Amino acid sequence: MFFQIAGNGFVADTTGWIIQYQKLGWKGIFNSFEDKSLHHIYHLATFLIYKIFGFNQYAWWLIFGGLHGFNAYLVFRFVNLLLKRWQYQSPMFIAFGSAILFLLSPYSAEPVIWSATVHYLIATAGILIALILTLKYAAKPKWTTLILIHLSYLVALFALEITFVLPFILIMLLLLTPSLIWNDNSKKVWFNIIFVQIALIGVYFVLNRIILGKWVGHYGAEDHIGVSVPFLAANFTKYLFKHLLFSQFWEYPKREHWYNLFENGSVSKLLLSFYCIAGVLMLFFREKLLKSVQTIGLMIVLFAVSLLPVISLYFNFLVLNECDRMSYFSAIFSSIFLSLLIAHTGKYLRAPVLIALVFISFTFLKININSWRNSIDVMNGLVHDFKWKDKKNVVVLGIADNYQGAYASRSFNGNENFKDVFRMYQIPVSANIIEVLNFNMINKSDCMMSEVISPTEVKIAFAQGGNWFWYNGIGASSYENDLYKVEIDEWSSSYIFTQKAVLQDAVYIYQCGKTWKEVNW
Repeated sequence: MFFQIAGNGFVADTTGWIIQYQKLGWKGIFNSFEDKSLHHIYHLATFLIYKIFGFNQYAWWLIFGGLHGFNAYLVFRFVNLLLKRWQYQSPMFIAFGSAILFLLSPYSAEPVIWSATVHYLIATAGILIALILTLKYAAKPKWTTLILIHLSYLVALFALEITFVLPFILIMLLLLTPSLIWNDNSKKVWFNIIFVQIALIGVYFVLNRIILGKWVGHYGAEDHIGVSVPFLAANFTKYLFKHLLFSQFWEYPKREHWYNLFENGSVSKLLLSFYCIAGVLMLFFREKLLKSVQTIGLMIVLFAVSLLPVISLYFNFLVLNECDRMSYFSAIFSSIFLSLLIAHTGKYLRAPVLIALVFISFTFLKININSWRNSIDVMNGLVHDFKWKDKKNVVVLGIADNYQGAYASRSFNGNENFKDVFRMYQIPVSANIIEVLNFNMINKSDCMMSEVISPTEVKIAFAQGGNWFWYNGIGASSYENDLYKVEIDEWSSSYIFTQKAVLQDAVYIYQCGKTWKEVNW
């Protein structure tokens, strides 16, 4: 079920990028298709998949699902190799548990299904390959291994910025693991790998400045730097709860309570103090700790380091699925952490406990998969039911932004995603499509209804409870432009649409399930 829809989420960012691929063609590879980041490997991969296979769903799910499965295999290889070098008991069981928990993590749905996220899969593969090769290099230094390490790193680096964390993961491994793992070659790892990777990060920032005109690409320096340290501790705790306790699947009031508690000023400072003290104690008293405590503590540290590129960004918990991709790579270390804990439940309990946890994880994964499946189904239905391609103007008064967090008609450029869907599929549509507001879908039967108030006013409301209005990817508020005015009544979950200019040959429509309804003025 998981792999049947892998890579088939042709929604949101995907529509914009595929339109860019159609517009720029092969020459777009050189400037990363006008991306605001140096994502050359990301766009090269996605462009080639589109160029070779078009919208062939089987090819997309084979590539995305295959990459995710390959990453799970690499997790197994990395954990098994690390623990064997550490002379740890039951390395195969722990490696297998880590790989299966990562493979079936509920938070893998977004990066595996959404066709705009192949860079998360590629970067994760590149980092894992580099980690495995580094352990092999430490055992037996070879220049060929060294070249492969840096090639893997460069591929991952120009796929996605999460790759910045690799040298710091290696530093933590060197500091918090016994010397026997490194076979007296730790200095070579420092000078031939870590320092080179840090230098390459510096080169990357310089290239950002030269090519893009700014030091920090993607979300920008203001989103990554302008936060307090206690806020980072609060966000880290949210990610711990998310990955270790599946808190995203708690009832909304419960998870809101705990997440808001972590952001409380005194609580976040207390959490920061606790993490700092625990880190210092582990660093200076590591050799006095039990091996099991060392490894479990190490995985928490690596989990924290892996989150560094995203820890300052907004932690989304309003809906499921959204932004789960941010911690796709981090799920490796939370999976290893859980597998280590399970391994210490005892010879006879560990297998049943692992099976139980895998079952829980897969149950939550199915929830997220079904949301994506329904989102894709709804969008396909709306495209097929669109009957007004030759109208002069089509005003869309309501269309789903997401289905339980899985993107539907999500847009950040003035709500033009539905129009872009036709452009992406190169379906001829002469109509000028104007999208007014979005909403969040909870069920496939969710429907809007209309009530004409005057020749220029119509009230749009939901036929059921639990929905609210969205605009440009966030909760909507009242707004107006030269063509119309939108006045949202949050208490009644409705809004008044007022025409300010008469549009010629216009039709006004809104969503009801997988079909459209038309306003009868």
